[in-house]
Amino acid sequence: MHGGPFTWTMIAATTLGFGVIAIGLPIWLGRADPKLGRACLGTMVLGLGLTLGLQALTDVPRPAHTSALLPAPALGSFPSGHAMLVSIALAVAAARHRGIALRVLPLALLVGYSRVALGHHHAVDVWAGAAIGLGLGWAAAGLCHTPSSDRWRWRWLLWPQLGFVAAITMLAYTGALASRPWLSLPGSDKVLHFLLFGALAFGAHFWFRGRRWRRIPLAVALPWTAALGEELMQAASPHRTADPFDLLADLLGLLVFWRLAEWLSREPGEHPGALRSTRR
Repeated sequence: MHGGPFTWTMIAATTLGFGVIAIGLPIWLGRADPKLGRACLGTMVLGLGLTLGLQALTDVPRPAHTSALLPAPALGSFPSGHAMLVSIALAVAAARHRGIALRVLPLALLVGYSRVALGHHHAVDVWAGAAIGLGLGWAAAGLCHTPSSDRWRWRWLLWPQLGFVAAITMLAYTGALASRPWLSLPGSDKVLHFLLFGALAFGAHFWFRGRRWRRIPLAVALPWTAALGEELMQAASPHRTADPFDLLADLLGLLVFWRLAEWLSREPGEHPGALRSTRR
């Protein structure tokens, strides 16, 4: 990619624009709301560590063509760290200062687009980084201002897990996961299903405050319904294979993590299964 107005605009977005959001926004938040600013900064550090870990674990190659003026980092492509950090800052800001977040949103979108335009990332990397980042940011803002005495405060963990499941699902549909050595181990994909969907049940139990429908926990029913729909979609994908044992692993994970969440959320002396039902 040769120099020109478009290229230099993309370079400015991916460097200066990124700095405005990833550095300037947390500083502004720290002055307007010190507790929220600390939560934002801490979550961005966590997001950076998660980005580096996923890039090493998935080891997705960068696009073949990249900008000669701004070479891509010598790391895996998935997910985009720029997209994740920008999304964390944006989500935290939106929780308490929606007007500021809306003003910064166009720049955030330009930063994400610049990562693809410069050849540093595939589009799925940016979408995945944004999904995880938004979930992490929303959870950080929610936990920051939820009293520790709140029985259901861990409900905010649902959102980063939703983002993580969405990101891994997007990557799976590209076929990039099929060549990972650690997935060639017997049963490794079933363990991944167990953990990914199980963690959803944990957050969903707290989010729905233990509610049930016809005695069935919503924390189990809703994620498993989504898993069933996604499994059926795999039949149309050249990179995925529908497998009933994946659904079984999903269900086992949902039940195990839901039981754990139910135990942790139970008040002293409360009978198991005594939580509210949505059916009147």
